[in-house]
Amino acid sequence: MKRLLILTIIALFALTLSACSSEQEEASNAKMDKSIVESADTKDAPVVRFTATNWEWDQEVYTVKANEPVTLELDNKSGYHGVDIVGTGVTVMMDKPQTVTFNKVGTYEIRCSVICGTGHAEMTAKFVVE
Repeated sequence: MKRLLILTIIALFALTLSACSSEQEEASNAKMDKSIVESADTKDAPVVRFTATNWEWDQEVYTVKANEPVTLELDNKSGYHGVDIVGTGVTVMMDKPQTVTFNKVGTYEIRCSVICGTGHAEMTAKFVVE
């Protein structure tokens, strides 16, 4: 009986987390700053892949061209992470690539959007739109 209760609690917890994830993704898309970035609908866009390990990105600087669509992807090599391009409203999660066009030239900070442990606050990089 205890086993059934524990399995039920785990299943409800998993359902709650998946619902929160969908709501977070929808909220992220809704808060995208349209003066800086907008969704793009193309399958031929070049890909920028953020590869995350525990508390660091594979590059210190990621660069894209302004006014050209780009597909943003995340690959978690160790740990669980998310990409937040600060000030743009763009958040990328594992297995949920986004194709967007950045309209405003500038340098933005990348932060991990998922609390990932002791080095989380230092997990940053630069995102340059030129």
